[in-house]
Amino acid sequence: MMRLLALWRRFLFACVAGWLLAAAVPGTALAASCAPATTQGTAPADFRTYCWLDFSTYVDTTARTTAGQTFSFGLPDGTNVSMNLRVTTFSGTNANTALIPTAVPSWTGSAFGNVAFNGIPNKPILYTGTDGSTVTFTIRNITVTPPTGGSANYSIIVGDGESTNAGETLSFTTNGGNWSQVAQIANGGTTYPTVSGLNSKTVSETGVAGTVGSYVFRTDTNPTQVTATMKASGLQGVIVGLRYASISAVSQITNQRYNAADQFVYSLGTTTGTKLATGTTTGTATSGFAAATVPTVAASYPFVVSQAMAPGSVGTLANYTTTLTCTNSNSGSATTMPTNLAISSSSGSYTFNSLAYGDAVLCTFTNTPIFNTITGTVYSDANHNGAQDGAEAGPGVTGFYAKVAQVSGGACTNPALNAVAVDATTGAYTLPNLPQGTYCVILDNNSTLTDITPTLPTGWLGMQNASGLLQVNVAAGSPAPPPQVFGVYNGSKLTGTVFADTGVGSGNANNGTKDGTEPGLASVTVTLANGATTVATTSTAGDGSFTLWVPSTITAALTLTPTVLTNYQNSGGNVGTTGGSYARPKLTYTPVAGSSYTGVAFGMVPPESFAPNGAQTAQPGTVVFYAHTFQAGSGGQATFTVTNAPSPAGTVWSTVLYQDANCSGALESTEIVVTSAITMTAGQQVCLVLKQFVPSGIAYGALNTATITANFVYTGSSPALTSVLTVTDTTTGGEPSALSLKKMVSNVTRGGSGSTSVSASPGEVLQYTLTAQNLSAYPVSTLVINDATPAFTTFVSTVCPGAFPSGITGCTIATQPAAGNAGSLQWTFTGTLNPGLSLVVTYNVKLTE
Repeated sequence: MMRLLALWRRFLFACVAGWLLAAAVPGTALAASCAPATTQGTAPADFRTYCWLDFSTYVDTTARTTAGQTFSFGLPDGTNVSMNLRVTTFSGTNANTALIPTAVPSWTGSAFGNVAFNGIPNKPILYTGTDGSTVTFTIRNITVTPPTGGSANYSIIVGDGESTNAGETLSFTTNGGNWSQVAQIANGGTTYPTVSGLNSKTVSETGVAGTVGSYVFRTDTNPTQVTATMKASGLQGVIVGLRYASISAVSQITNQRYNAADQFVYSLGTTTGTKLATGTTTGTATSGFAAATVPTVAASYPFVVSQAMAPGSVGTLANYTTTLTCTNSNSGSATTMPTNLAISSSSGSYTFNSLAYGDAVLCTFTNTPIFNTITGTVYSDANHNGAQDGAEAGPGVTGFYAKVAQVSGGACTNPALNAVAVDATTGAYTLPNLPQGTYCVILDNNSTLTDITPTLPTGWLGMQNASGLLQVNVAAGSPAPPPQVFGVYNGSKLTGTVFADTGVGSGNANNGTKDGTEPGLASVTVTLANGATTVATTSTAGDGSFTLWVPSTITAALTLTPTVLTNYQNSGGNVGTTGGSYARPKLTYTPVAGSSYTGVAFGMVPPESFAPNGAQTAQPGTVVFYAHTFQAGSGGQATFTVTNAPSPAGTVWSTVLYQDANCSGALESTEIVVTSAITMTAGQQVCLVLKQFVPSGIAYGALNTATITANFVYTGSSPALTSVLTVTDTTTGGEPSALSLKKMVSNVTRGGSGSTSVSASPGEVLQYTLTAQNLSAYPVSTLVINDATPAFTTFVSTVCPGAFPSGITGCTIATQPAAGNAGSLQWTFTGTLNPGLSLVVTYNVKLTE
């Protein structure tokens, strides 16, 4: 059977050889190359370093001439190999074929191509073309020319291209280094030809019976001639190659890419920039990519392994930490291998200055994305000041989550990339593995990535960074951005305003709602209480605003009360968003933790003023006049009524009240009698003149006290709000020597002359001037002047007159209040006040709130 197969192969190869002969140029082979096996099988691990020459262009008739056949091989690394092959001995006739170039495997029972070194391309086997023949051929004039920069450093390898069975021999002779065995290939058992001559210039195999394995031998130190002799009982074959160094490169990614679009191109090339082989990572895989491989016969030729980003990548090499590790299957090699060598992003490469033949190097670029981390804290802002103080730590409860989302066009993009739970005790959180870019950090009450709306757990309010959203710029690598901090408060918040509800600037007076340009009132104490227990208290700011905080432990109904400013009164209030109720002066509501109540308002109105009181002495049958000023604190309607209290009772005294339109203090013919309510706005004054008729025939000392009552109804207040003020004018019937007493006021703080009334603000100083005049034809003795500090004022100072009119010899201040208090004043004079002369006394007071 073996014989029949051999004859069939002989016939087939003869046909192929005839075709090759017809295609070839006599004496010269077409350019070819060498190639390694694609599959190891039972071959050694460094099988890729065996480059088997392709003799597809062999022409038997040419090789059997004296000149032989010249071959030229262009190898993958750019090395050129030339040689001449001459068949020197052939036991057949000229009509027979000595050698035929044959593909691997040459026979179904051979080791090469069946169990080892599988997939060698083209026709690397020189196969006997005549059954039972003996063929000797010499490969001579071997010249290896490496690329520029390399030096020739090679070895020749030979092997049994078929099988050396019983009755067959195979021998090889070299002019290079002694033969060494580099591979022993099992062929399904442990049977091998007998080998002799190892470590000498000639090595031989003697066949044995059975299915035999095969050998590969190597001769080093750049041999220039190798002779092979095949003695076949059937057919025999020789496979010839060069032992070289192979180098491969591949990239891999640690865990994940910096950006999903990133891919790497890994290459092998020359120091001049020529790329000899490349590969590219693909898809979403992080490893397992096909290596880029270059075999090199000129082992001393420098090689550059490099890596670059593939087109379409978003990241750059700078976004990765890259290390290079190379392994060598040639365990005895002295070639230095980099291990976890850091590769700079600027070069992305490493250069091997030379390789040793037999080196089988695999270089792997390991790319670890340079991510950054956002860290932060969520703390319980116990003192609700918007800053983390002292021992303020985590919220103390679970349910807080920090999420991170990319930013596009200034907005957070959905979904979030990650969500982590906030540590309940420390409040710390960490968002890892972030490429360079801008991100939203979102404080939320869940870990759902599709929810990027900041939301706090029930019962909590945002304090520092209250929106629960921060945008952070993350750079590649170190340093990380500063911690992103959120303050939260477990409870509720109430904000409001205390204001002058006067309707200023198109506002609506007395309605409990701040509108128009109604000003806020500063330094008003606002107290939140549960019964008699104060929960929170504060004072209003300069604009009247206030904020109160209620801890979540308070769940009962609370009352909110402003402390009324001196002489002010509450006009109304607004419950805002509390859902509570207002009953002057308090607001009542029930707090719910996590709520932020707004719009609460308390209106207050300043007091009205009505002054001065008057007193005169008049003769019977005469008329006296009293000037008064009423000033409204807010908008409303003033109604004025006059009542008389004569003494002795039963005496008829008549009075008429006029509106002093020009506030001159004197009654003019055009001024009308007050008969109806007068509508007023805040700060508006109404001047009045009371005309008092002194009855004829009254006794000396008879008097009438006329009381003018101002009833002021505040417009728009609910429930209704009123104030009542009075002034009194006392008229005494006297003899012709009787005195008249007039009172004027001026604003010392602002300056200006005296009048029956002036405008003043709290804190300003007013001066009152009392003038006593003797209207009779007789001197008046034992003169005493009495007065009292007006309402809403406190005493400042007074002195006796610096100069006296003729007849007055002295002055004593018999009564005066202490500074800052209110009370009566009395000046007592000695001597007599002559007819027509006047006495003037003054005192200063300060207007209170």
